[in-house]
Amino acid sequence: MLKLYYKIHKKRRGYWRPRLEFYRIYEESEALSLRPLIFFQKEYPLPGQIYLGNKPDCEQEGGGYCKQIRSLFISINSYVDRPNKLHIRSSLHAKVCASTCAECKAFLPWRPGVPDYSDYITVFNQVAKDLLEAWEKAVQEAQASEEGEEIEAIYTPETLFSAQKLYSEQKIVRKIKI
Repeated sequence: MLKLYYKIHKKRRGYWRPRLEFYRIYEESEALSLRPLIFFQKEYPLPGQIYLGNKPDCEQEGGGYCKQIRSLFISINSYVDRPNKLHIRSSLHAKVCASTCAECKAFLPWRPGVPDYSDYITVFNQVAKDLLEAWEKAVQEAQASEEGEEIEAIYTPETLFSAQKLYSEQKIVRKIKI
């Protein structure tokens, strides 16, 4: 089963950026046993930037960060057959990031007053809708692939010759309607 999870943490009073959690979660389910092939690639422009990093001052407005992204680029082309480990980098993709930072965190930009992030929420909701539709399509395609029967054959020189002869003696009859 695919779940999308996002959480915008409470922003502290003052010049602080609120932390963002955004994950794609594959949970143990019957769908995973089908090994669906999900192909999804789309870029979603953001209303502002998202700051990524593992530095202690990344949460501070004006503080350091590793990367910033201005769009979410979701690219999946894989068979899904086991649950995944959560990491912010698997869901928030910056094309220039090697995804090697331990404890990478994401932060939304500081906004004055009582911050309103509904513009980001609109983007996250669209990502969730599109990804869940792609997941459902992949699962339906996997379900449409029925189990096949077991076929076993043992050939000896005698049976191989008789099988070839039988095949060559069959005549193909076609009926054509005019």
